[in-house]
Amino acid sequence: MRVLVLCGSRGIPLYGPSGASAHLRAMTSAWVRRGHQVTVAAPLASDARGHWAELPPVRAVHVAPRSWPSFLRYAGEKWDARRLVRLAVHDGTPDLIWERHTLFCDAGRRLAARHGVTRIVELNAPLEQEDALHRAGRKLAGAGAAAARDATLRDATCVLAVSPEVAE
Repeated sequence: MRVLVLCGSRGIPLYGPSGASAHLRAMTSAWVRRGHQVTVAAPLASDARGHWAELPPVRAVHVAPRSWPSFLRYAGEKWDARRLVRLAVHDGTPDLIWERHTLFCDAGRRLAARHGVTRIVELNAPLEQEDALHRAGRKLAGAGAAAARDATLRDATCVLAVSPEVAE
């Protein structure tokens, strides 16, 4: 089976040292161990912290995110993710998409809807709350963030929450 592992977050480099990066690699490795052909789509391979790990043989697609003016930040990140997915699937549509939920990233949802692909979304945190905490003074577009989150979760084949608190 062809699996697209999608992480649209510019803050989670595939080979980075963070727990989120390690988890992305672990999920990718799990798909490979099960015998699937895996393509990983993540904006960055590494960041200023360097290249921290390796993966089994996979096709990794990276498209450095562009710098967007603050008033276009979320729309720009959505456009960057769409471009990333277009490049990741240029040689064929996957049979399954495993996606780490990212605010305003609708690329996986659009691909799954267009081609009838199974899409599993992993929900790791209440991202709107995290965004507000880490970017004090730059609040999300409230209802717009909630609507985007609800659409991506509602249209998923399956949603996996990492804890009961996140599921709630």
